[in-house]
Amino acid sequence: MAERVWVVREGDGATVEDIVARLGDDASALDEGRVFVGRKRAKRGDVVRAGDEVRVSEPRGADVEIAVLHRGGGLVAVDKPAGVVTIPDEHDAASSLLVRAARAIGVAPESLHATSRLDRGVSGVVVFAESSAARERLQNARTSGAYFRRYVALASAAPSPSEGAWTDPIGRARDPKKRAVRGRDAVTAVTRYRVVRATARAALSPLEPVTGRTNQGRVHASHA
Repeated sequence: MAERVWVVREGDGATVEDIVARLGDDASALDEGRVFVGRKRAKRGDVVRAGDEVRVSEPRGADVEIAVLHRGGGLVAVDKPAGVVTIPDEHDAASSLLVRAARAIGVAPESLHATSRLDRGVSGVVVFAESSAARERLQNARTSGAYFRRYVALASAAPSPSEGAWTDPIGRARDPKKRAVRGRDAVTAVTRYRVVRATARAALSPLEPVTGRTNQGRVHASHA
């Protein structure tokens, strides 16, 4: 994702809005959560000092069309392209899938709940619930096995055996934003897998997460 950076010097200005303007953006970037001073997300009126590093990110997926695949029974299924976050994150809110899906069907973003999330670089179908009742029905369907999620993974090597389930618990890595097998505060995690094609350099596998831990498929596959 494109990012503009400015290291504050004496006389550059007293507030983060001054620096954002120098970078060619306006205060809307602050409202959308795209501005950071160091590692802290900035807000209007924040004071900056010489030596501070101000970063402004471009809106994510701003030029990507969002296709609504189905709407009914309180559920909305949309086709998420790679490059778009599912829900508003620390970089951007306005271009998230949730906000854009709400706009596409003419409802307030607060009325949609993502029943599962795909990372920014992952494409696939995401289902939103429009009510607590619809969300509960979907959860019951998942519990009973009538509804499940399947991912297609491309790995640099095939696991052994070629079919089974990974059950290593997953917790926080040393970097708290990341996850690791048997990391801090690890909890139960189960991912079913099967290799459908393998070469000396790659393996193609469908992954079915039974539990829903952050980055579960990639953490399990990498560990295996």
